[in-house]
Amino acid sequence: MGTAVAHALLTRDTGPRTVVDRLMDRAEALAGSLNRQFGNGRASASAPDGLPAATAGADGLVHTSPAGVVAHHGLPLPADMARPGSWVVDVIYQPFEPELLARARGRTALNGGGLLVFQPAYAFRLFTGRQADRTRMLAHAAEPAAGE
Repeated sequence: MGTAVAHALLTRDTGPRTVVDRLMDRAEALAGSLNRQFGNGRASASAPDGLPAATAGADGLVHTSPAGVVAHHGLPLPADMARPGSWVVDVIYQPFEPELLARARGRTALNGGGLLVFQPAYAFRLFTGRQADRTRMLAHAAEPAAGE
């Protein structure tokens, strides 16, 4: 998931990105691949202990790990890690409003609902030639899941 999100951000010509992973070799491999594709200096790698420095001046933070999903409760990082006025994206969609976003006070927050809905809606159109009802799908996706 993190690789796809990083590619999407850099394809949109965003500024440099820091890839943080608990396994430094994995972060370095992804940052190297991104730099080869999008140009040197577009991505750097960091271990989790480098996250405070990476977010200090960042416009936003994107969380793509499974931490915080229904089966893995808790915060993946301190909710105040992103600076005030920045944005926070958590691609988790179960729960639809992850705890990280619930605590992202004063920041623009976006959940994984778009990923949950628009990826299959796009696939539906490719396979059938028909447009899916994305509004209805989003409304259904926002309904609390059983067991939450």
